Amino acid sequence: MTIPKSHVDSDSYVSVENSNSLAFISMREEFIKWLSNGNAKKFSPQTSVVCLDKISEYVVSKKISCSIWEISKPGVFKPIYQKVMDTKTLRIMERHAYKTFAAVGLTYMKFLKERP
Repeated sequence: MTIPKSHVDSDSYVSVENSNSLAFISMREEFIKWLSNGNAKKFSPQTSVVCLDKISEYVVSKKISCSIWEISKPGVFKPIYQKVMDTKTLRIMERHAYKTFAAVGLTYMKFLKERP
């Protein structure tokens, strides 16, 4: 997977050495563990991850960003979160995913801030 130059910031993405999918799985697994440790408030860990998977596919397909699972810095995630929240098409066509992401996206941002 090639990341557009406008999205490249070497300090902002999980280092991907051998396989992009391993980096995605790693971030997903870290997030699931973090949620399972009492940080899942409104939605279950499974619902939260399914939501982020769906939104991640959306942002890649619309060329808004690379996969959400590649992002490791809250400062990089925040404008992407805002772009998704400002997207009228998603709000109208995928209302449930949009509403879920409103909460799950903030939870993911908190996770990114708390990561070492």
